[in-house]
Amino acid sequence: MLWLGLERGKALSEATGEDISLFDDLLQYPERWPQWYGERHPRADPRWRPWTRKLSARSRHEALTTVERCYAWLLKQGYLRYNPFEAAAVRLRAPRLAAVQARYLDEHLWQAVLEQVQAMPQTTATQRARYERTR
Repeated sequence: MLWLGLERGKALSEATGEDISLFDDLLQYPERWPQWYGERHPRADPRWRPWTRKLSARSRHEALTTVERCYAWLLKQGYLRYNPFEAAAVRLRAPRLAAVQARYLDEHLWQAVLEQVQAMPQTTATQRARYERTR
């Protein structure tokens, strides 16, 4: 994590729960971190920043999960004594995706529906009101 070294002056093995919480803050609110967030510029330009807009909830989740898995692997390999994510106030639950409903009528069925609506009686005020609501 480049951010940890440049912003906090720490190695991966020195990260704390507070560092992880601040990294999550960067991912959620990059505009609070002007040295990491700004307008789009060519990468060689000194004004270039890694973030030009806020990350989606899904992208933030993927970034945090990737870093957390890296720490878990380093812990398992014996490089670290603890995983700073365990001390961080960061929730790693995947964001809920909106339910997508794909309902449609093919052309033939849609035409049959329109014909049924046109065939509805419209003699009385009640029938006309029902026809208007249905069409």
